[in-house]
Amino acid sequence: LDDIFEDLMAKVEQYNPGAIDAYSISDTSRPPSTGDNATILQTDETSPPSIPLLQRAYNHAKTAHRGQCRKSGEPYITHPLGVADIIADMKLDLPSLVTALLHDTVEDTSVTLSDISIEFGEEISRLVDGVTKVGRLPFSSSEELQSENYRKLILAMARDIRVVLVKLADRAHNMRTLQYMTPEKQRKIAKETMDIYAALAHRLGIHWLKTELEDNCFRYLYPEEYQKLVAEVKGREAERKEYEREVVEIMRRQMMEAGVGRSGSTEKINGGNGSMDTNTTTL
Repeated sequence: LDDIFEDLMAKVEQYNPGAIDAYSISDTSRPPSTGDNATILQTDETSPPSIPLLQRAYNHAKTAHRGQCRKSGEPYITHPLGVADIIADMKLDLPSLVTALLHDTVEDTSVTLSDISIEFGEEISRLVDGVTKVGRLPFSSSEELQSENYRKLILAMARDIRVVLVKLADRAHNMRTLQYMTPEKQRKIAKETMDIYAALAHRLGIHWLKTELEDNCFRYLYPEEYQKLVAEVKGREAERKEYEREVVEIMRRQMMEAGVGRSGSTEKINGGNGSMDTNTTTL
Protein backbone atom coordinates (compact mmCIF):
# COMPACT_ATOMS: atom_id res chain seq x y z
CA LEU A 1 0.00 0.00 0.00
CA ASP A 2 2.78 2.41 0.85
CA ASP A 3 4.36 1.65 -2.52
CA ILE A 4 1.10 2.64 -4.24
CA PHE A 5 1.12 5.90 -2.28
CA GLU A 6 4.74 6.53 -3.26
CA ASP A 7 3.81 6.01 -6.93
CA LEU A 8 1.01 8.54 -6.48
CA MET A 9 3.41 11.05 -4.93
CA ALA A 10 5.82 10.60 -7.84
CA LYS A 11 3.02 11.29 -10.33
CA VAL A 12 1.91 14.41 -8.44
CA GLU A 13 5.48 15.68 -8.25
CA GLN A 14 5.69 15.70 -12.04
CA TYR A 15 3.02 18.39 -12.40
CA ASN A 16 2.77 19.98 -8.92
CA PRO A 17 6.03 19.59 -6.97
CA GLY A 18 4.88 21.99 -4.25
CA ALA A 19 2.04 19.67 -3.27
CA ILE A 20 4.42 16.99 -2.03
CA ASP A 21 5.83 19.04 0.86
CA ALA A 22 2.81 21.27 1.53
CA TYR A 23 1.76 21.32 5.17
CA SER A 24 -1.49 23.14 4.52
CA ILE A 25 -3.48 24.30 1.51
CA SER A 26 -2.28 27.88 1.88
CA ASP A 27 1.26 27.30 3.17
CA THR A 28 3.77 25.16 1.26
CA SER A 29 6.75 25.94 3.47
CA ARG A 30 8.34 23.43 5.81
CA PRO A 31 7.26 23.74 9.45
CA PRO A 32 9.60 25.06 12.11
CA SER A 33 11.07 22.73 14.72
CA THR A 34 8.30 21.89 17.19
CA GLY A 35 10.05 19.71 19.73
CA ASP A 36 9.17 16.30 21.09
CA ASN A 37 5.64 17.18 22.16
CA ALA A 38 4.40 18.26 18.71
CA THR A 39 1.12 16.69 17.58
CA ILE A 40 -0.15 15.86 14.12
CA LEU A 41 -3.50 17.54 14.77
CA GLN A 42 -2.18 21.10 14.96
CA THR A 43 -4.04 23.11 12.31
CA ASP A 44 -3.61 26.84 12.94
CA GLU A 45 -1.33 28.75 10.61
CA THR A 46 1.11 29.77 13.38
CA SER A 47 1.73 26.18 14.39
CA PRO A 48 1.55 24.01 11.24
CA PRO A 49 1.41 20.19 11.48
CA SER A 50 4.67 18.27 11.35
CA ILE A 51 3.61 15.93 8.50
CA PRO A 52 2.87 17.05 4.90
CA LEU A 53 -0.82 17.30 4.05
CA LEU A 54 -0.95 14.49 1.48
CA GLN A 55 0.84 12.11 3.82
CA ARG A 56 -1.53 13.05 6.66
CA ALA A 57 -4.55 12.45 4.43
CA TYR A 58 -3.21 9.03 3.42
CA ASN A 59 -2.46 8.12 7.04
CA HIS A 60 -5.90 9.31 8.12
CA ALA A 61 -7.72 7.34 5.40
CA LYS A 62 -5.64 4.20 5.98
CA THR A 63 -6.44 4.30 9.69
CA ALA A 64 -10.14 5.06 9.14
CA HIS A 65 -10.57 2.20 6.63
CA ARG A 66 -8.47 -0.29 8.61
CA GLY A 67 -10.09 -3.73 8.57
CA GLN A 68 -12.35 -2.89 5.61
CA CYS A 69 -11.99 -4.76 2.34
CA ARG A 70 -13.39 -4.39 -1.15
CA LYS A 71 -15.27 -7.13 -2.98
CA SER A 72 -11.95 -8.14 -4.54
CA GLY A 73 -10.55 -8.86 -1.08
CA GLU A 74 -8.08 -5.98 -1.31
CA PRO A 75 -7.78 -3.50 1.57
CA TYR A 76 -10.35 -0.73 1.10
CA ILE A 77 -7.66 1.96 1.08
CA THR A 78 -6.71 0.80 -2.43
CA HIS A 79 -9.88 2.51 -3.66
CA PRO A 80 -9.11 6.03 -2.31
CA LEU A 81 -5.58 5.62 -3.63
CA GLY A 82 -6.97 4.65 -7.04
CA VAL A 83 -9.28 7.65 -7.06
CA ALA A 84 -6.41 9.97 -6.11
CA ASP A 85 -4.35 8.47 -8.94
CA ILE A 86 -7.08 9.40 -11.44
CA ILE A 87 -7.24 12.89 -9.92
CA ALA A 88 -3.48 13.13 -10.51
CA ASP A 89 -4.06 12.05 -14.13
CA MET A 90 -6.37 15.08 -14.39
CA LYS A 91 -3.57 17.19 -12.86
CA LEU A 92 -5.90 18.68 -10.25
CA ASP A 93 -4.88 20.71 -7.21
CA LEU A 94 -3.86 19.69 -3.70
CA PRO A 95 -7.37 19.97 -2.13
CA SER A 96 -8.73 17.65 -4.84
CA LEU A 97 -6.04 15.06 -4.09
CA VAL A 98 -6.70 15.24 -0.34
CA THR A 99 -10.45 14.96 -0.95
CA ALA A 100 -9.91 11.89 -3.14
CA LEU A 101 -8.03 10.17 -0.33
CA LEU A 102 -10.68 11.08 2.25
CA HIS A 103 -13.84 10.93 0.15
CA ASP A 104 -15.28 7.72 1.68
CA THR A 105 -14.27 8.28 5.30
CA VAL A 106 -17.48 10.09 6.31
CA GLU A 107 -19.71 7.68 4.38
CA ASP A 108 -18.11 4.39 5.40
CA THR A 109 -16.29 4.95 8.70
CA SER A 110 -16.81 6.62 12.08
CA VAL A 111 -15.02 9.79 10.89
CA THR A 112 -17.26 12.88 10.89
CA LEU A 113 -17.18 16.07 8.87
CA SER A 114 -16.20 17.83 12.07
CA ASP A 115 -13.15 15.56 12.32
CA ILE A 116 -12.21 16.39 8.72
CA SER A 117 -12.67 20.11 9.36
CA ILE A 118 -10.51 20.07 12.49
CA GLU A 119 -7.63 18.18 10.91
CA PHE A 120 -7.76 19.35 7.29
CA GLY A 121 -9.73 22.58 7.25
CA GLU A 122 -13.11 23.84 6.05
CA GLU A 123 -12.31 23.65 2.33
CA ILE A 124 -11.53 19.92 2.45
CA SER A 125 -14.54 19.34 4.70
CA ARG A 126 -16.86 21.05 2.18
CA LEU A 127 -15.44 19.03 -0.70
CA VAL A 128 -15.78 15.72 1.14
CA ASP A 129 -19.32 16.65 2.15
CA GLY A 130 -20.18 17.47 -1.47
CA VAL A 131 -18.86 14.14 -2.76
CA THR A 132 -20.77 12.31 0.00
CA LYS A 133 -24.05 14.06 -0.86
CA VAL A 134 -23.71 13.42 -4.58
CA GLY A 135 -23.07 9.75 -3.82
CA ARG A 136 -26.29 9.53 -1.83
CA LEU A 137 -28.50 10.72 -4.69
CA PRO A 138 -30.86 7.90 -5.67
CA PHE A 139 -30.68 6.78 -9.30
CA SER A 140 -33.94 5.50 -10.71
CA SER A 141 -34.24 7.15 -14.11
CA SER A 142 -34.11 5.38 -17.41
CA GLU A 143 -35.42 8.04 -19.74
CA GLU A 144 -33.06 10.52 -21.38
CA LEU A 145 -34.97 13.52 -20.00
CA GLN A 146 -34.74 12.17 -16.47
CA SER A 147 -31.04 11.51 -16.93
CA GLU A 148 -30.54 15.08 -18.10
CA ASN A 149 -32.36 16.37 -15.02
CA TYR A 150 -30.16 14.14 -12.87
CA ARG A 151 -26.99 15.55 -14.42
CA LYS A 152 -28.25 19.07 -13.85
CA LEU A 153 -28.99 18.18 -10.22
CA ILE A 154 -25.44 16.94 -9.68
CA LEU A 155 -23.96 20.09 -11.18
CA ALA A 156 -26.30 22.27 -9.13
CA MET A 157 -25.48 20.45 -5.88
CA ALA A 158 -21.76 20.66 -6.46
CA ARG A 159 -21.10 24.34 -5.93
CA ASP A 160 -17.43 23.50 -6.48
CA ILE A 161 -16.67 21.71 -9.76
CA ARG A 162 -13.97 19.71 -7.96
CA VAL A 163 -16.74 17.77 -6.24
CA VAL A 164 -17.95 16.51 -9.62
CA LEU A 165 -14.41 15.70 -10.74
CA VAL A 166 -13.69 13.64 -7.62
CA LYS A 167 -17.00 11.84 -8.06
CA LEU A 168 -16.14 11.08 -11.69
CA ALA A 169 -12.79 9.68 -10.58
CA ASP A 170 -14.57 7.63 -7.92
CA ARG A 171 -16.90 6.15 -10.52
CA ALA A 172 -14.06 5.50 -12.96
CA HIS A 173 -12.14 3.48 -10.39
CA ASN A 174 -15.27 1.56 -9.39
CA MET A 175 -15.84 0.69 -13.05
CA ARG A 176 -12.27 -0.60 -13.31
CA THR A 177 -13.01 -3.11 -10.53
CA LEU A 178 -16.63 -3.93 -11.40
CA GLN A 179 -15.81 -7.55 -12.26
CA TYR A 180 -16.07 -8.46 -8.58
CA MET A 181 -19.76 -7.48 -8.39
CA THR A 182 -22.74 -9.69 -9.20
CA PRO A 183 -24.01 -9.52 -12.82
CA GLU A 184 -27.15 -7.69 -11.70
CA LYS A 185 -25.12 -5.10 -9.83
CA GLN A 186 -22.75 -4.76 -12.78
CA ARG A 187 -25.60 -3.93 -15.16
CA LYS A 188 -27.17 -1.44 -12.75
CA ILE A 189 -23.92 0.42 -12.12
CA ALA A 190 -22.94 0.35 -15.80
CA LYS A 191 -26.34 1.77 -16.84
CA GLU A 192 -26.06 4.56 -14.29
CA THR A 193 -22.51 5.27 -15.39
CA MET A 194 -23.41 5.43 -19.07
CA ASP A 195 -26.48 7.63 -18.54
CA ILE A 196 -24.99 10.01 -15.98
CA TYR A 197 -21.24 9.96 -15.46
CA ALA A 198 -19.99 9.36 -19.00
CA ALA A 199 -22.27 12.18 -20.15
CA LEU A 200 -20.92 14.45 -17.40
CA ALA A 201 -17.35 13.69 -18.43
CA HIS A 202 -18.28 14.56 -22.02
CA ARG A 203 -19.93 17.80 -20.94
CA LEU A 204 -16.84 18.77 -18.96
CA GLY A 205 -14.56 18.01 -21.91
CA ILE A 206 -12.70 15.10 -20.27
CA HIS A 207 -12.82 12.92 -23.35
CA TRP A 208 -10.31 10.27 -22.28
CA LEU A 209 -12.39 9.63 -19.15
CA LYS A 210 -15.65 9.62 -21.12
CA THR A 211 -14.18 7.03 -23.48
CA GLU A 212 -12.94 4.83 -20.64
CA LEU A 213 -16.30 4.95 -18.88
CA GLU A 214 -18.20 4.11 -22.07
CA ASP A 215 -15.88 1.23 -22.92
CA ASN A 216 -16.26 -0.30 -19.47
CA CYS A 217 -20.03 0.18 -19.57
CA PHE A 218 -20.20 -1.59 -22.93
CA ARG A 219 -18.41 -4.58 -21.40
CA TYR A 220 -21.16 -5.10 -18.80
CA LEU A 221 -24.25 -3.86 -20.63
CA TYR A 222 -23.57 -5.87 -23.79
CA PRO A 223 -21.25 -8.71 -22.69
CA GLU A 224 -21.80 -10.92 -25.78
CA GLU A 225 -21.11 -8.10 -28.21
CA TYR A 226 -18.11 -7.07 -26.12
CA GLN A 227 -16.57 -10.54 -26.24
CA LYS A 228 -17.15 -10.77 -30.01
CA LEU A 229 -15.42 -7.42 -30.49
CA VAL A 230 -12.49 -8.44 -28.30
CA ALA A 231 -12.08 -11.67 -30.27
CA GLU A 232 -12.25 -9.78 -33.57
CA VAL A 233 -9.62 -7.28 -32.48
CA LYS A 234 -7.32 -10.03 -31.25
CA GLY A 235 -7.83 -11.95 -34.49
CA ARG A 236 -6.62 -8.98 -36.50
CA GLU A 237 -3.65 -8.20 -34.28
CA ALA A 238 -1.15 -10.09 -36.44
CA GLU A 239 -2.55 -8.43 -39.57
CA ARG A 240 -2.31 -5.00 -37.94
CA LYS A 241 1.30 -5.54 -36.86
CA GLU A 242 2.27 -6.65 -40.35
CA TYR A 243 0.61 -3.55 -41.80
CA GLU A 244 2.50 -1.34 -39.33
CA ARG A 245 5.77 -3.06 -40.24
CA GLU A 246 5.18 -2.43 -43.94
CA VAL A 247 4.31 1.24 -43.35
CA VAL A 248 7.40 1.78 -41.20
CA GLU A 249 9.62 0.19 -43.87
CA ILE A 250 8.11 2.38 -46.61
CA MET A 251 8.61 5.52 -44.52
CA ARG A 252 12.18 4.55 -43.68
CA ARG A 253 13.03 3.95 -47.35
CA GLN A 254 11.46 7.21 -48.50
CA MET A 255 13.22 9.18 -45.77
CA MET A 256 16.57 7.73 -46.81
CA GLU A 257 15.88 8.55 -50.48
CA ALA A 258 15.00 12.12 -49.48
CA GLY A 259 18.23 12.47 -47.55
CA VAL A 260 16.62 12.52 -44.13
CA GLY A 261 18.84 10.70 -41.66
CA ARG A 262 22.15 11.65 -43.29
CA SER A 263 24.83 14.09 -42.13
CA GLY A 264 24.96 12.62 -38.67
CA SER A 265 21.24 12.95 -37.98
CA THR A 266 19.51 10.30 -35.90
CA GLU A 267 15.91 9.29 -36.40
CA LYS A 268 14.00 6.41 -34.85
CA ILE A 269 10.55 5.38 -35.95
CA ASN A 270 8.55 3.53 -33.32
CA GLY A 271 6.36 1.04 -35.13
CA GLY A 272 4.34 0.45 -31.95
CA ASN A 273 2.71 3.86 -31.94
CA GLY A 274 3.71 5.32 -35.28
CA SER A 275 5.68 8.17 -33.70
CA MET A 276 9.05 9.43 -34.91
CA ASP A 277 11.69 10.48 -32.44
CA THR A 278 14.12 12.92 -34.08
CA ASN A 279 17.15 14.25 -32.27
CA THR A 280 18.60 16.17 -35.22
CA THR A 281 17.29 16.31 -38.75
CA THR A 282 18.93 17.60 -41.93
CA LEU A 283 16.53 18.22 -44.79
